[in-house]
Amino acid sequence: MTAWAELRPLARMGLEREARDAARRAQLRMDAAEEDARDRWGFDRAELHQHLAESHLALGDSAQARRHAQNARAIKQAGSGGWAAATVVLARAAAADRDAEGACALADEVLEAVPAASLRRDHPAPPALAPRRSGL
Repeated sequence: MTAWAELRPLARMGLEREARDAARRAQLRMDAAEEDARDRWGFDRAELHQHLAESHLALGDSAQARRHAQNARAIKQAGSGGWAAATVVLARAAAADRDAEGACALADEVLEAVPAASLRRDHPAPPALAPRRSGL
């Protein structure tokens, strides 16, 4: 919960020291916890790495974001939801480094591995990309 409820919001607010403290607490709790792969609602190491990657991206540290996204991706089965999410974060880290070719290649991997009906969008499109409403 620390990684989900504290770490990412702190990073998005630019509170680097507090985010790093939350990351340390989350990693310590994960190391102390017993994982049960059968527990659908469990928070696994891959998800922790994904949250760490997202937080490093928010703080402008794309190298650490890549490292954590690669770790998350390696833990999950190719084509799974967790793998796709980690791959997208990895693509975002590549884009942050202005590696358009690498970012697009990673996005293509997701599109090739995950059926279109299984893809979802969690965030609304930015105003510049959102459909325009006409009328009064």
